[in-house]
Amino acid sequence: MAAEIRGFELRDMASLNELKYTNNVLLESLRLTPALLRGVRLFEYAGEKRIKLGPYLVPTGVKIIYSQYLLHRDEKIWEDPLKFKPERWENGFHPPAYTYMPFFAGSRGCLAKHFAMMVMKLQMVVLLQNFELSPRIDQKNKPYIDQGLAAMRIRNKVHYEFVPLQQIEETT
Repeated sequence: MAAEIRGFELRDMASLNELKYTNNVLLESLRLTPALLRGVRLFEYAGEKRIKLGPYLVPTGVKIIYSQYLLHRDEKIWEDPLKFKPERWENGFHPPAYTYMPFFAGSRGCLAKHFAMMVMKLQMVVLLQNFELSPRIDQKNKPYIDQGLAAMRIRNKVHYEFVPLQQIEETT
């Protein structure tokens, strides 16, 4: 990703679409670590008493809780679901509907998801064109699920060293 970004010239916001591998890394990162781990959907349909949801008949007015975290790790959907594989998104790969929902989906989907992706790419461009990042992670900093917040967190702070690229070039 760093090589792709360091050779990239930002001409306008549309040029961010040229960052194919960076896009794949972001999609895969959101698959493995979605911002929220679960969602709730209230099934209410006028005139319907029950809705067919897969093999189940769900009464109208029922709240269904689902987990993006578990969905994004389902072996029936994803090959090697626990591995970080940005290449799975190559060649225009799109998972089946409602199996990849880092920004939720359908009528409850995030209106700003395209903006959010653009901002993440822009952040990567600014950081990686100017700095070399070196994580300082130890075994205590493994991700865990914060049950109260329904979000993934790191138990302890993860520290990164931001070394300016100019400084690296001067020392070599």
